[in-house]
Amino acid sequence: MNSALKQISIIIPTFNEAQTITCLLRSLARQQRINDAEVIIVDGGSEDATRDNVAGFPFARVIQAERGLMKQLDAGAKAASAPVLWFLHADSTIPRQSSIDAILELLQDSNVLGGCFEFRLRGDDLFYAVISFLVNMRTRLFNRVYGDQGIFCRRDAYMAVGGLLSGHACEDADLYIRLSKKGQMRLLHHTVETSARTWQHYGKWHTLTYHLREWLSFECSRGNKL
Repeated sequence: MNSALKQISIIIPTFNEAQTITCLLRSLARQQRINDAEVIIVDGGSEDATRDNVAGFPFARVIQAERGLMKQLDAGAKAASAPVLWFLHADSTIPRQSSIDAILELLQDSNVLGGCFEFRLRGDDLFYAVISFLVNMRTRLFNRVYGDQGIFCRRDAYMAVGGLLSGHACEDADLYIRLSKKGQMRLLHHTVETSARTWQHYGKWHTLTYHLREWLSFECSRGNKL
């Protein structure tokens, strides 16, 4: 199928993600409607086997971009041909096989511009379960959504709000807020599972403190009081 006929563009930034990208692409390969998707890997100059591993999945293609998470995501959005964009992190996986279908079905409502997924840190640790619960509560109570929740939206809406503004604090959350002001953004009751590697590498409490500081800094930059 020609990429111009695809219904959804899945955009994944990578930099030395040889192991994680394989897990994500395997989970995407199990999607019931993967043939309706173009998968764009936006590589920031990987020096490992990332690009070689992507080559094993014929539904995915690699483009090159300047390194930087938001710069790579934006480059992928601009290279996309489908009317719907779905942003995923390389260390995520998609457990349910009907997630693409769920996105496209939701967007049949013309009032809906996009949305996000429920969040889950991969692992059986009770601490991770609590963090996952709190992230999902933050989404419901404060409409604060970050990139590891699989943000998706209409491509024309993404372009209309100016896309991801590189250098802005919490660019992904900022994008979600700007989209929310233009139309409805919905929380899908599907899950994106994310690796706990950052929490394991830097330590649970250090990572939690870092994320809290980032969130509070973002809210203060917007003049909000929680």
